Amino acid sequence: MDYIAGLNPIDELTAEYIEEIKAIKEETVDKVEDEVTVNKAVRRSGRSRATQYYGELVDEKIYEDWNNKYEIYSEIYPVDTFNRVLIDDATLKIKQLTDFEDLKEFTVYYKNIAAVTGKTSINFNGFIQYLNGKYDGIELAISRKVSGKSMKVIKEFGKKVSKVWYNFIVGETPRAVSPTLTPPTRPGEPLTAEGKLLAKMYHSTNAATSTDATVFSLFKNYFDKKYPGEFNNVRPVWHTSDEIINNASQLSKHSDLFTHPEKCYAPSVLDAMSNCPSKNLHDTEDINIKVKSGENYIHYKVSTIKDKDCKMKFKFKNGSSVIETKSEILVYSNKDLSVVNVLKKLFETVNNQINGLSGRDTDKKIEIFGKLMNNDNIHSLILPIFCMKLFGDLGQELLAVANGRVLASNDRPSAIRYMLMKLSADVVPEGGGGYFPNDKANRFYV
Repeated sequence: MDYIAGLNPIDELTAEYIEEIKAIKEETVDKVEDEVTVNKAVRRSGRSRATQYYGELVDEKIYEDWNNKYEIYSEIYPVDTFNRVLIDDATLKIKQLTDFEDLKEFTVYYKNIAAVTGKTSINFNGFIQYLNGKYDGIELAISRKVSGKSMKVIKEFGKKVSKVWYNFIVGETPRAVSPTLTPPTRPGEPLTAEGKLLAKMYHSTNAATSTDATVFSLFKNYFDKKYPGEFNNVRPVWHTSDEIINNASQLSKHSDLFTHPEKCYAPSVLDAMSNCPSKNLHDTEDINIKVKSGENYIHYKVSTIKDKDCKMKFKFKNGSSVIETKSEILVYSNKDLSVVNVLKKLFETVNNQINGLSGRDTDKKIEIFGKLMNNDNIHSLILPIFCMKLFGDLGQELLAVANGRVLASNDRPSAIRYMLMKLSADVVPEGGGGYFPNDKANRFYV
């Protein structure tokens, strides 16, 4: 069932949330800015197909899924070489999120690929399969085939993980349905702006419906109302800073704000981004950061920082519940926090569980796995692995906030987390930054 259709506007906050989700969906999926409709006369004008598309934008989930699969594929195979040496059609180059100004530009690229392959829709792996047939040397994106029934079990497992994460955050026992959007309040006491935002985030997290666009839009609206005049200043106080942590932004597209290149501290190198393949020569000081709220905290530590490796550990504590990993040596060149290696670790953990189960084939093992993977196992086995990937970004955000450095992020949730921590700090730290995508018109920073 459609998520929006399943929401019942029984109160003012729910109705407000429904309108916000609809607005986000309309902005990112349904419509393009008013432009001239393509007709035969335009097609005869000699303009390239890439500039002729003015229809509906693709769903943002397709956009994010494409980029996730690109990230996995590009860590296994030399995409740059494929693009430079093998693929002679510019419209068929293998591209990722940072190659596009916005969702509209990706839509043009995506619709062209769908037209060339003769399909109404196509995913990244299907595109690679097409290229494999057209160009010698393009490697296939390999994926194991499972039955539709097993795929349903896998999807339900993903939703269960989101619910267990929600339970950890709010300190609740598992619930069968998503929480109401309006939490209990004292009679006559209106819900605060923070309460409204939390209610919306709790609801979407428990329902496993949260997207980058939703998170960014909800927090941006909250920030604009809570801290008016704090954002997108033409000359922020940090614009001459040389202490820049760069989480995948193209700083050259924002040269009016950034006058120095990024510095590659250990957390950036651990995140395995191409802009920081190796750390700064003199970066050897331990990083030990704890963000506290009462007795609850996030503790992040990077130690024994050397030229080729370091140790990292983290701990989340919320009440009596804990998610943590012990200190282990991470080799930079291994890219342990990359999506590929985190997924490998997840698959190894899951496979160890499945292979230890009785079952005549993979589908039967997956079925049994889905029944036996309870909340406790997800909390102790799965969440620490997911959090390893989280700390690829979060480690950079924490370092920027704690040490008063500037963060430039091309990842919306990362930028929002950084801004939330900076704006919520008891003592306002130096530095600044936020979201810096390829399109300057969409940047948002403090």
